[in-house]
Amino acid sequence: MKQGRVDGRHWMMWGARSLAALAMAVLPMGRLAAADADRAAEARPAQIAPGKAPRDAAANMRMWFAQLSDDSADVRDGARQKLLGISRKDLSILRDIVKQRVPLMPCESEVLRSVVTHVYLAGAGTPVDDPSTGFVGVWFDIDQNNPDPAMGGVEIRHRIPGSCASRYLEDGDVVLNIGNATPMYRVLTDAEVISLVKTYNAGEMLRFEVLRRGRVLKIPLVLGARPQVLPSGEFIPPFVSQQLADASGYWEETFQPLLDGDVATASTK
Repeated sequence: MKQGRVDGRHWMMWGARSLAALAMAVLPMGRLAAADADRAAEARPAQIAPGKAPRDAAANMRMWFAQLSDDSADVRDGARQKLLGISRKDLSILRDIVKQRVPLMPCESEVLRSVVTHVYLAGAGTPVDDPSTGFVGVWFDIDQNNPDPAMGGVEIRHRIPGSCASRYLEDGDVVLNIGNATPMYRVLTDAEVISLVKTYNAGEMLRFEVLRRGRVLKIPLVLGARPQVLPSGEFIPPFVSQQLADASGYWEETFQPLLDGDVATASTK
């Protein structure tokens, strides 16, 4: 975790017609508590753990895919998390698994598309700005800069496809606290969330405590770095639309024919 840096930068773009405030990477907050850094290595997920690279990718991915239809919601969510953590080159393995399992159940096909979209975009190898500065990959609406005591935290409304946020967070999550120490840092505005994230390096783990569907979860996020091509403010939504269109093209060419039963025309790339 970086400490003691204050340079006054802020990515927030304000304007009457601005659609959004910013992609999360801005304004250092200064020196955080030393205990935060000391205890970071001790932090462990309570509910959701990042997927690890398997020794036998095919066997593990086959197991995770089968778990998408498990009776337990926790098992299903854990399997989804692990599939979101596979590499782009493993999409060909996932395609073979899907080919063997079609026709899919609705719960499988819905998650499959979100997994393929995320992994395809996350593995694009896009150049980044400062790899030493943490980036989550959300942007906020202007009204979220004002504290809302009734909300009790900061709502996640917009996530950048392929980013850390698209893997670990969900739209509708309410971020309550952030940090690797105890107690964590309470957040009530988008600026507070952004400032805290900025004090960590890309590649570091940072815990988010969120309210999700009535449950409070402590989620460890592995921070990314801000892509160089990512615009700011009102230009983010068109950028995201283009990213999703690119991923949709890959899906339509490679996975959709399998679901349609047209295996012969499905691309293997």
